[in-house]
Amino acid sequence: NVILSARLRINRSIRGFALPPQCTRGERRKVESVVANALCRLTGELKGRYFPLAKMAAADRDDLVIDKMLFTPPDSQYCQSSRIGRDWPDGRGLYMTDDKSVLVWVNEDDHLRVVALQPNADLKTLITKTQYLMTELSNALKQDKADFLIDQQFGYITSSPSNWGTGLHVSVVLRVPNLATLLAFKPLAKTPRATQQPDDKATALLAALGLYISPAPDGRFGDAAADGALDVGNIAKAGMTEDEILEVVGEGVKQLIAWEAMLDKEGGSAAVQDEVRKVTQRGFKRPEPKAKAEKVEKVEVPPKEQPKKDAEAPTEKEEPKELPIEKKETREPDHGPADVAAAPSATAGGQAVRDILKAHPELAEKYKGVKSRNDFTLEMATKCGIEDASPSSDAAVGCVVGDEESVSLFRDFYGLVVAKRHGLGPNGRHPTPSPMLIDPTHIKADSWDPSGNVILSARLRINRSIRGFALPPQCTRGERRKVESVVANALCRLTGELKGRYFPLAKMAAADRDDLVIDKMLFTPPDSQYCQSSRIGRDWPDGRGLYMTDDKSVLVWVNEDDHLRVVALQPNADLKTLITKTQYLMTELSNALKQDKADFLIDQQFGYITSSPSNWGTGLHVSVVLRVPNLATLLAFKPLAKTPRATQQPDDKATALLAALGLYISPAPDGRFGDAAADGALDVGNIAKAGMTEDEILEVVGEGVKQLIAWEAMLDKEGGSAAVQDEVRKVTQRGFKRPEPKAKAEKVEKVEVPPKEQPKKDAEAPTEKEEPKELPIEKKETREPDHGPADVAAAPSATAGGQA
Repeated sequence: NVILSARLRINRSIRGFALPPQCTRGERRKVESVVANALCRLTGELKGRYFPLAKMAAADRDDLVIDKMLFTPPDSQYCQSSRIGRDWPDGRGLYMTDDKSVLVWVNEDDHLRVVALQPNADLKTLITKTQYLMTELSNALKQDKADFLIDQQFGYITSSPSNWGTGLHVSVVLRVPNLATLLAFKPLAKTPRATQQPDDKATALLAALGLYISPAPDGRFGDAAADGALDVGNIAKAGMTEDEILEVVGEGVKQLIAWEAMLDKEGGSAAVQDEVRKVTQRGFKRPEPKAKAEKVEKVEVPPKEQPKKDAEAPTEKEEPKELPIEKKETREPDHGPADVAAAPSATAGGQAVRDILKAHPELAEKYKGVKSRNDFTLEMATKCGIEDASPSSDAAVGCVVGDEESVSLFRDFYGLVVAKRHGLGPNGRHPTPSPMLIDPTHIKADSWDPSGNVILSARLRINRSIRGFALPPQCTRGERRKVESVVANALCRLTGELKGRYFPLAKMAAADRDDLVIDKMLFTPPDSQYCQSSRIGRDWPDGRGLYMTDDKSVLVWVNEDDHLRVVALQPNADLKTLITKTQYLMTELSNALKQDKADFLIDQQFGYITSSPSNWGTGLHVSVVLRVPNLATLLAFKPLAKTPRATQQPDDKATALLAALGLYISPAPDGRFGDAAADGALDVGNIAKAGMTEDEILEVVGEGVKQLIAWEAMLDKEGGSAAVQDEVRKVTQRGFKRPEPKAKAEKVEKVEVPPKEQPKKDAEAPTEKEEPKELPIEKKETREPDHGPADVAAAPSATAGGQA
């Protein structure tokens, strides 16, 4: 009644190939071919199907992840830092037996991971099946002259030394509610991904048993959720044989079950606590090695049936031999223009750059071997699009820029990107930029929403880069730290309503960062596939920071995706106040930067340059949150197919309508920058940021907002639905029309925000905690390697794995 389920997990590498942290694409594909061919030779109870992930729809992959049958995408900081996650999902796959009791994950963290599942306490059947599988798999590999990688000192070698030795993890899920309470499992402080951990005393006890225990998550490999369920497994995988590991887990499980039984009896708690104290003091004792290993009889699992010869071969969809095997053995660059033909299906962002490269194949050859002084190449620029790592939104373009020189080097490519994304011709020019061309004196506070009941909030977001530094996809640690220092010093010179504090993230506790993320005041850690593929997320949280005004109405994010992102917030429809404050901020920030002989990066053709061309031109995003429940229903927002991070998107007709208004609309998430959750709330913002002045962008958003509010009012009236649908059809057919450029720009009067008070001189300087000048600035200008042994002294606090 106690053991709910059990599983064996075995990690292996294939001799002769570099491991996932350093393998080439060709090696990864070859490993997939070798392993998949071996798996497809299995018969009987081990017969199954192989599914290459690159040929699988993203929604199908997500469903398998939710069902715990497939590993998650490599979007963690660990996969990014170790380089394991490159080229996702290329070269990865899943083998599943027909009864779903055995899974083999190919090219996850290791070349292969076998997961054998047993939905009850029958350990003998589980072990027998796993032993047979590993023997047959080894024999099948040898037919291709391949075998597992073994070191004479360390045993089986895998990507992480945590799995060296046997590579075996024996896991048993127990229902022991009394013991779970005694071991003091408790939720951690609120974090975006809350989990549970035992306290220090419990950790010491588990280590004394040679075990690692964590609460069994709901649905883990099909286990039913149960209060007090603990997932028990071995810590050490080296220094013992597989038999000895099984003995350790077995003795630990029996001890835990015995304690659970004692806790059901009167006075059992004191007795158990006494035993727990003695076991903890004694510590872990490895099993005595056997004097002479007994001969292990070969175990065979009789096949249920002998499949026909043609049934053993996978279908065309599954055939691993058809995978493109790259012959090049050198460390080739990651995905680039030459790979566009073989790339899997893409989201909007990834598809944009792929369409360009397919239409202009000459670009790959023209720029082969061309690099900027910072070693940035076209392959690096397009990698996130080829790998489909761009955010799945209309804002994504599937490429990045590494430095100012690369804009000039690859100008014809970026011209095509800007034409596709912002509607300019390939040789089109953005209007000559200036700090802010919006004249707030012409804007009435209630001009967009006369009722004052529809607009919930508004914000302006402005992205900028600092001239003279490589951008986040290619900057060195020293450059990132120097950018932080320059920007933070400029911000700390602001006074009046713009006065605030700067918080360097490297000096902030992880829990405090998590709290700010939850409160929507700070950007999330760069653990997305986009940040990994574009290299934006390296060295987290080094060189990043947050500036916040005292009233929390202005945020500046430093070294997120760009050198800086300004977010100005307004909790109502008063656009005039929001624009006035933002214009003043950008002017003062530019002046403050010039005191350090720094300024924003501007290109004469493309305007302000940022990491993603989606923000080129003005770098301005005007966003308004509206409460329009009738219109939200008409626009058919609906949940996507179940995914780990479900969101909502409009249907194709709604997308076409929004594009005709020059807008991008998504449902406003709960608490977005402090907005109250409201049914039918839509977050409305401009798509294009280039080819128009800031004034013209504001005009586009304003006209779009007024049109949406008018339609919402019509839908409240009888017969309004038909009238709105007719207008929607006409607007969609008409398409987007850019505002007519003004014959002559009116002189914009300088707007000043009077300071609430003149701070004292010493109050303008940040506290020691905030002082950016104390940051270590690295003088080396070459492309230094990422964090390594020499950086350990300056590393922030770590989790158990990093600390070891």
